[in-house]
Amino acid sequence: MKKFLPIITLTLFCSLLVNAKNAPTQPQNGKATKKIKVTVTPLHKKARSSRHSKASHNNKRIRTRREAMPDRRSTRTETWDFLQFGVWFNTPKATQYSNVYGIKIGAPICSGYGTVKGIETAVFCGATDNITGLQACIITSCSKHLTGLQFSIINYANVVDGVQLGILNIATKQSFQIGILNHIEGAAIPWLPVFNWKF
Repeated sequence: MKKFLPIITLTLFCSLLVNAKNAPTQPQNGKATKKIKVTVTPLHKKARSSRHSKASHNNKRIRTRREAMPDRRSTRTETWDFLQFGVWFNTPKATQYSNVYGIKIGAPICSGYGTVKGIETAVFCGATDNITGLQACIITSCSKHLTGLQFSIINYANVVDGVQLGILNIATKQSFQIGILNHIEGAAIPWLPVFNWKF
């Protein structure tokens, strides 16, 4: 029995150490303790997050500026003039996008993407896209949409809600034409002398 006494003593001592290690710790004041978890963010992640926040802020500022800026494409044809002169195609630049509520004169040429409500006349060619009224030029009258009368030696238009009167009249969609030679694309008879029509 004396031989096994040191072994028994050592076994009891080890078991006491294990129990003491696994036993929950109790605070002296009897209150439960809270464990505080500290998360350490690496520096490269902080820098990346900072760059991302700055970029998103800049994008918001750019979007705000774009929303505040007027759309030039929608406002540049809203200017109306009573009298306007042109010397060449889209020259001067004021004739390119402005509208005329009166008279537009080409000396020798006038054109534009806007509208003429009134009269457009020119020595060589008048070529404003939209005409409401009279387009009368010596050589050529050209438009995309004309409501009224187109009168020249050569008349050309896409859509005519009115009459083309000249030696050669050409339309791509619809028109009523009076002249020596008349052509309308898609008409029952595309080429006709004297008059032609398609509505």
